[in-house]
Amino acid sequence: MTIEDVVLDMNGANNRISPRRAEHIFNRFPQAAIYVSGTPLVDGVRVAARMDDVQLRRLTIRNGPGVSCIVMAQSNTDGVTLGKRWKLENCLLQNTGNDTDDCSFIFAWADDVTASGCTFRNDIQVDDYGTGGLVGYEVHGSNHKFINNTVDNFMQGMWIGENRTDDVNNTLISGNTFKRIKAIGIATFGNDSAFVTYNHNIVDNTIIFDSLLHPGYPLKQGVSVTSLYPRRDVTVDGLRVISPPGNPVASTATAVNAPTMPGIHDQLTFRNVRAWGTTFRHYGRTNALRGIGTLTLDGGEGINLTPAGVFSVAANISMDASGAQIDHLIIDRPNAIDFRLPPQCGYASFLQGKFGRLTLKPGDRRGMTLGGHVESATTVASRGGSFEKTVPIAPPTIAAGASFTTTVAFPAVSFGDNVSVGFSASLGGLIAQMPTAGAGVVDQTFTNPTAATINLASLNATYITRKPA
Repeated sequence: MTIEDVVLDMNGANNRISPRRAEHIFNRFPQAAIYVSGTPLVDGVRVAARMDDVQLRRLTIRNGPGVSCIVMAQSNTDGVTLGKRWKLENCLLQNTGNDTDDCSFIFAWADDVTASGCTFRNDIQVDDYGTGGLVGYEVHGSNHKFINNTVDNFMQGMWIGENRTDDVNNTLISGNTFKRIKAIGIATFGNDSAFVTYNHNIVDNTIIFDSLLHPGYPLKQGVSVTSLYPRRDVTVDGLRVISPPGNPVASTATAVNAPTMPGIHDQLTFRNVRAWGTTFRHYGRTNALRGIGTLTLDGGEGINLTPAGVFSVAANISMDASGAQIDHLIIDRPNAIDFRLPPQCGYASFLQGKFGRLTLKPGDRRGMTLGGHVESATTVASRGGSFEKTVPIAPPTIAAGASFTTTVAFPAVSFGDNVSVGFSASLGGLIAQMPTAGAGVVDQTFTNPTAATINLASLNATYITRKPA
């Protein structure tokens, strides 16, 4: 089937479906401009309707009161055969879902779907009761390509979800702009199926949040891996996330919450993610039952990150593994820069909880108010890379020929590790001996080789240890 250059106006203003809307009670009628549905009897077996080889070009679909603009299949039966090879090019989907509380503009329950050059737009912001387009596009099959589209003024930009037939894999989301997003840009959704979704590539997308608070969303999320069921092999590369100046709502470029169903999110890679004005660049959390497998945070930068909402401290990277552990956290060159006077970003990276392995390669860190890489109540089984700790030291008055030793807590070191040290000011004639590493501590000895007493003011000492990655 091919449809080209057609306007489908669903006349939503005069075609209402929710007579109890004033009570905030909405119907979710299966209404859409293009709707594939039905279970015809074929050779004595009920078979869910599907369509293959569908071309939709330069369509305008607008003003629908119901749940969608396009539904590629509807079935509540497990194991049905999905349609395949749908292609949408340069379509405009606009102002739909205006009399229901659960509208996704495209419900793509099919395999091998491409959407390119399309615009998804709500002219009026979705209200707190959900009327209007909640989600622009839902992936529910394998081999989807969502390329060079604009998604404007939605609660959530798009979902990568499941179906009830097979795993969902090989998704490409590339070159899209999501703007005026109220809650989540791209979500790996999956709350009602144990089928796995994997091998999702999210490349060179831009997400711009609005500055409005929606109940239930205290943290706006650019790319969210927070589904109840585990997801794996998700790669995000070249993501750009912007939060408006003065936004009262906290936000993060990426969010990973451990699933609550059996299994763990695993092999998640966030590369070259850039965030401006958000509260976090990368935010992650485990729960008491489920952890996270391998999580890689590679490159990118957080600029002028800002506390907001319920979060009083901003951080370029914030990982809370106080529940189950993160098996392997890789932090590679986490650039964090705050140009403001006074700066507002607290940490370049802040970790707490349990980690099987931590690999760290420091990046550029300027303007952090509370520290570069900071660990609080962490348990780390093994480490790789480069770790540092900066602490204030105030040597007492040291007489001629005498020495003084202080012990500094440095969780990254073990007995026998090589540790180097640098100081923020001159030692005034004192000699600092090579630090001696113990279990989570460093002993630092200062010797006075001169013939006079030396009394130094307080200064900062930065200790660095390097371990095989």
